[in-house]
Amino acid sequence: MGIPAPWSPGCPGTSPGPAGFKNIFLDERHDVKHVLLVLLFLTALAASAQEPALQRINFSESAEVFANPERGFYRYANLPNLSTLPDLQKEAVTLIFGRIAANSYREKDFPASFLTQIQRGFDTARAKGVKVNLRVSYSDNIGQADASKEQIFRHIDQLQPLLLQNKDVINLVEAGFIGAWGEWHSSTHGLETPENRRDILFKLLSALPAERMVVVRTPHFKRQIFNDSLLTSARAFDGSYLSRTGFHNDCFLAGPDDMGTYIERSRAKEIEYIGGETRFTPFGGETCGVSSYAECRNAVAEMERLHCSYLNDGYHPDVLALWKGSGCMAEIRKRLGYRLVLRHAELSRAAAPGGVLVFNFAIENVGFAAPHNPRDLVLVLRDSATGREVSAAISLDPRTWLPGDTLSFSRRFRLPGDWPAGHSSVALWLPDPEPALRGDPRYAIRLANTGIWEASRGVNRITDQLLIDPATPGEVDPSARELSELDPMAQVNGRPQQPADFALAAFPNPFNSQVTIQYRLPEVQSIRLEICNLLGRPVCLLAEGPQSAGRHTVQWDGRSNGLPAASGIYIIRMQSPSGHQDDRIILAR
Repeated sequence: MGIPAPWSPGCPGTSPGPAGFKNIFLDERHDVKHVLLVLLFLTALAASAQEPALQRINFSESAEVFANPERGFYRYANLPNLSTLPDLQKEAVTLIFGRIAANSYREKDFPASFLTQIQRGFDTARAKGVKVNLRVSYSDNIGQADASKEQIFRHIDQLQPLLLQNKDVINLVEAGFIGAWGEWHSSTHGLETPENRRDILFKLLSALPAERMVVVRTPHFKRQIFNDSLLTSARAFDGSYLSRTGFHNDCFLAGPDDMGTYIERSRAKEIEYIGGETRFTPFGGETCGVSSYAECRNAVAEMERLHCSYLNDGYHPDVLALWKGSGCMAEIRKRLGYRLVLRHAELSRAAAPGGVLVFNFAIENVGFAAPHNPRDLVLVLRDSATGREVSAAISLDPRTWLPGDTLSFSRRFRLPGDWPAGHSSVALWLPDPEPALRGDPRYAIRLANTGIWEASRGVNRITDQLLIDPATPGEVDPSARELSELDPMAQVNGRPQQPADFALAAFPNPFNSQVTIQYRLPEVQSIRLEICNLLGRPVCLLAEGPQSAGRHTVQWDGRSNGLPAASGIYIIRMQSPSGHQDDRIILAR
């Protein structure tokens, strides 16, 4: 294997082979840093040559409609009166709309007995394996009274301990409180001003755990409250009120303006705005009547653009019947929220105790949205003979796996030095991060593949044929006491860096003659995409300048300055004003 070619003007590079090797040392013979980098590269090549071959596993996509947490159709329930629920998991339902009907408390505080009833509702949801979309309201129709802002604030203060105690089963909170049905219109206390809406929203956000989001009824409410600030990828999931505010539409697909939902801008402009925000925040609601907008073709297209995560399974019955009769209901049920499909994986055929397990995988989100709440990603290793199990967190954030993206990741793990010889299984586990739910398989994410889901454990099995053999060549650390990720992704403010800022992916990898590189831009921005060698020197410039938001694809033919580049490891480097991302590719001629 040769050395990646250094940079020279043009589509940069030099000829492969010994000349390229010689030029690096002649050009940099007085530069100790670069010599050391080359020596490190040679060391890496020597180590990689000792590593056992990888096995590639291709996976089949499932067409099944199945339950997954925090997404899909929801079932309506009155939370304080919720003492029992059917087994909604069998109906592929994992959400309930938990209304707190506070009509009797418009002018007084909640009694302790009412708060106890609310807690019982949360307990029932937890026991049945579902989560709650919560809304408090005082009115069941236009003209009925709501509560004063002062009373609303006291109620939020009373609810705060329950919100903190039950955050594990709270999916999101609808802003509620104001006006008819808590939909922020028709207030009898004059609360329909930007100032009042802002005060109540911020009070509710301050009472909620920082990991939970609130959704507001119409897009112009959020623009007014946040002074037209836009949620960019740089601010996604940063804990700010802006990043924690999404949208719900309770007259979805009803007409040109969805019954007053779109009143400041055209429907197309509002959908564009909401779609930009809901890359990182939730969107959902319910339909309220049949229209041409509710017909299957448009309905599915709008759900895609709006990143729709949840809808009412009981309303509007005529719209639901339309979808069933027209043949799109199955697709909607599958694609609401996220739907993650494992395309393929490459992992070591064998590994020694204390050795290195290579695990590469490609995953595609074919749903309408990404997960909006925190979600862990874990590699699980299990010895087939004894059932002993160890796990290691993977430094990736599934909330950044946006719909339409196929993402490729490469990871290496150190095995425990005392791991038993024989065969082991490898699985991906996406548990709920909350301690009360982490071990409950009903709250783990199931990948949309056939034959890999283990319902009793809540894991997605990649293989059960990993050979653990002490004779396997490669670096070994016999003192290792746990399964751990090697060289984990850099942390930003204590969080894993978000790979989906650019969603950089390359395939096939390794490649022989041409590699396809895909990337996604969250917004219009200037970028520079280039191939570099291990010294960080550009080999070929692939793209430069302003580009539109969305997915882009380019190819590199493995040539530099018109000549074939040497076999070796190269770096794909994407840079923009918002940051940069690197990915490794291997050219193997």
